[in-house]
Amino acid sequence: MPLQLWVICFVPLIAAIWGWAIVYKNRDAKGQQLASEIALILCTASAMIGAFGTVYLVYFTCVPSSTPWTALPDYKLDFCVMLFALSSVVAGFIALMRGHSRTLCGTVLLTSAWLMFFSIMHASTA
Repeated sequence: MPLQLWVICFVPLIAAIWGWAIVYKNRDAKGQQLASEIALILCTASAMIGAFGTVYLVYFTCVPSSTPWTALPDYKLDFCVMLFALSSVVAGFIALMRGHSRTLCGTVLLTSAWLMFFSIMHASTA
């Protein structure tokens, strides 16, 4: 697997872990931060689907297609990543407009934009 693919896949996971560290660090902060946590959950789901799906497609598509667990085409993976990333962008903007943590919302928005960009690029070349 080329280095670029590792960076594209695992930088969003590192950013999601960073976001959860921010949530854990500020767990005693005032007010409910539900919108930013929902955005982070969607962003984490998108990052995990993107990373694990890419590793799956790279390493396990060499298995014969007669097995049912290899029947996931590339465009379904891209659609799932884009759907979760778009939902995360919307939830991140809502949280940002409500005055939630700018660091957390910025991490979510940048990570979701990263995932959207590379999913669109991959979908357009598939």
